[in-house]
Amino acid sequence: MTHVETKVSLSRSQNGMNLKELEQEIGKTLQQAGQQLLLQACQVLENQLMEQEKSKYLRDKRRQLHILNRFGWIRLPRWQARKKEGGHCRPLDELLGLAPRQHASP
Repeated sequence: MTHVETKVSLSRSQNGMNLKELEQEIGKTLQQAGQQLLLQACQVLENQLMEQEKSKYLRDKRRQLHILNRFGWIRLPRWQARKKEGGHCRPLDELLGLAPRQHASP
């Protein structure tokens, strides 16, 4: 089982906050935490996959994918690999079920 975590903290104004402001601040904080967790989880999954399948792939270069998801836009770094039998692929994209040039999560 893969485990990723992030710390969530909330700052409040010394003058206090009304409920609307408090909800907005919590929403913004949770959105940032969701982005961090998503990036961490993808990195862990990709590392595990590349380690398990190292006889199948040769790491070539890192590529960035800008992807819109429920936490907003993120820049997802992932490996482009060469298959030992020929051709290129992005193993993390295949694992996550992302189509080529897909810029939004399902």
